[in-house]
Amino acid sequence: MKNTLILFHFFVYSATQAQDTIYKRTGELLSVKVLEISATEIKYKRFTMQDGPVFISDKNDIKKIKFLNGAVDSFIVSGPVVVARPQVIVQNELQVLRAGIIENPRAGLYYYNNMQIAEKRMLFLATDKNRTWRNKELDKAIIETRDYKSNQYISGFGGPALAIVCLIASAQAGRTNSNINVSSALSLNAIGIFIASQIVTPMFKRKRVQSARRVVELYNKEVMK
Repeated sequence: MKNTLILFHFFVYSATQAQDTIYKRTGELLSVKVLEISATEIKYKRFTMQDGPVFISDKNDIKKIKFLNGAVDSFIVSGPVVVARPQVIVQNELQVLRAGIIENPRAGLYYYNNMQIAEKRMLFLATDKNRTWRNKELDKAIIETRDYKSNQYISGFGGPALAIVCLIASAQAGRTNSNINVSSALSLNAIGIFIASQIVTPMFKRKRVQSARRVVELYNKEVMK
């Protein structure tokens, strides 16, 4: 009889030990048979219901599991999964933000809707849009840019051309001794005109670039409103 009781206690002890124990964060203990542990959940069966349903618990609700072999697996609460946004979406958003914007990365270089355009096209766009906006500062900047461009071309091409005319006239006047003074005066004028054109032309170009940048700045401000 005594041996029977000892054997009975041995089987009871073995049965209580041959199980997995789930420690929930609420303090509840579950005697189970763990079936699967994934990244987000734990599947198990109740130890007293081996033929029963499969239970599923969120991994964040479980503090640790003590397995029948004595091993312990502890878990920490994980935050929400952050999914990286595809690069193509970011690029599309950038394209939307840049839509209608004129980019001017350096002097004389303009981009509109990811396409390179000339300064003439840039001024046309600004002029066309400003018919609706009626921005006086923008209108002034457009006019100044065109004026500086005209003056740049006049001095850049007209100055040397006028200097050449003076040199030709000087050569013709120098053929006779009576017109030697006129020839010298024309030669000096030709040199003076050429030097002046080379000084004034870069100045007009610089002013043109500054004014064009102002056009782009004012245009983009209106677009972004």
